[in-house]
Amino acid sequence: ERLVPAHGAYRQNQMVGDEHCLTVIDWDGLSLANHALDAATFLGRLRREPIVSPGSMPELERMATVFRDTFLELEPAAARDLDLYESLLLTDEMLRALRRPGNAQETALEVGRLAAAARSMLERIET
Repeated sequence: ERLVPAHGAYRQNQMVGDEHCLTVIDWDGLSLANHALDAATFLGRLRREPIVSPGSMPELERMATVFRDTFLELEPAAARDLDLYESLLLTDEMLRALRRPGNAQETALEVGRLAAAARSMLERIET
């Protein structure tokens, strides 16, 4: 497997830039990893709110779709890895939701939606 430098916790608030340049900051979690890891981490963070609260942030879902399509256009062989890593990240989000204090019914709904999204990604891998 080809390993590349990976940020490890890639999300939008760890980028600085303007319309001409974009720089990723906070590299303290640097590691060598599969090239789909950072892309999946970023996608998982973009998609979390639209998954948990459908219809709440359509712009984030659109951005995630554009990012995923562009990444796979450049790395078509990474589709399986991207889905696998993103499903693992959504599973981690489920565990985090279960540890947070709050309304049990709302937590169950959130976990159910995250599980359904992770399951659909895993099903895509199987086909």
